[in-house]
Amino acid sequence: MMNEYNGFSENETNEIIYMMTDLTARYSWVKKIYIEAEECDPDLATNLQPFNEFKATSDHLFRMIEKILSAGGNTPNEPIERLRSEYRSIRGHLCRAFLILRMHAG
Repeated sequence: MMNEYNGFSENETNEIIYMMTDLTARYSWVKKIYIEAEECDPDLATNLQPFNEFKATSDHLFRMIEKILSAGGNTPNEPIERLRSEYRSIRGHLCRAFLILRMHAG
């Protein structure tokens, strides 16, 4: 059964909800570490790369949101496959940000 709002199946909609919930939790966790790193480095000398990872995370997140809202694509599986790809990219950027921050936060 297709969702009338976005054109995704019920299973795809549940997968999207899972991805967004997971990313929200991961982002909040990494952001907490980022704040700790700021406290350890008040001059922000080590925060450029984690900031770049957060920027890249935002780029991918807004691509996900665009796909969710438009549910467009040339093939039936293109939208959900694109969402999965963006999801993996966001997780990778958050992981890199976490690792960099942990090195500097001690």
